[in-house]
Amino acid sequence: MIKAVLIDIDDTVLDFQKCAEWSIKTAMSERGVQYAAEMYPVFKEVNDRLWSELEKGNITRENIFDRRFSEIFDKLGLFLDGREFEARFIELLHESTEEVSEARALLEYLHGKKYRIYAVSNAMQFQQENRLKKGGLAVFFDGIYTSELLGAAKPSREFFDAFFARVPEISKDEVLLIGDSLTADIAGGKNYGLTTCWFNNGARYSSSGSFSDFVVTSLSSIKLFM
Repeated sequence: MIKAVLIDIDDTVLDFQKCAEWSIKTAMSERGVQYAAEMYPVFKEVNDRLWSELEKGNITRENIFDRRFSEIFDKLGLFLDGREFEARFIELLHESTEEVSEARALLEYLHGKKYRIYAVSNAMQFQQENRLKKGGLAVFFDGIYTSELLGAAKPSREFFDAFFARVPEISKDEVLLIGDSLTADIAGGKNYGLTTCWFNNGARYSSSGSFSDFVVTSLSSIKLFM
């Protein structure tokens, strides 16, 4: 019987793509650089690749912050200080609270049904705490657990070991994990023995051969089996 929900934050509860693009636009404007639409796809390609390397255990979060915008600016031919821009980007991202469609309604529903709700994220602890609090969503969570806090990143067993060590009152068979990433969330959860729900937002990807217990294309659909 499911008693607790572990839910990813970026692109599951908060819209990372919109938050990141706003942060980049703002930081560019502050530096007198005209933002162009082709800049964001370059950010996404570099960012996704680096976070994939983190999930594989090949690099650290600090490596991402050191390399991300330097690589992006090299590709864009921009002469900006990548590390300095990164620092400002993170400051702005701390304040971003754009929600994924139906996320608030789902959290309200789960909270009303008395499920325990835990955020599980590979991002920084203060960043996720601040964003959820500023957006008025923190009240729905029984705890916020990031890879920074737990000392390991999804999809590793160490991440989940550390989570359950901190929340011993629930067991694996009482948990549903919801996330948008097939690698970090769904593969990590399934390999650990958790029931999983893949949030394939708007059916962006083919769900053929999906190994998740549940697949939804909208967050409201989760209410049908909870």
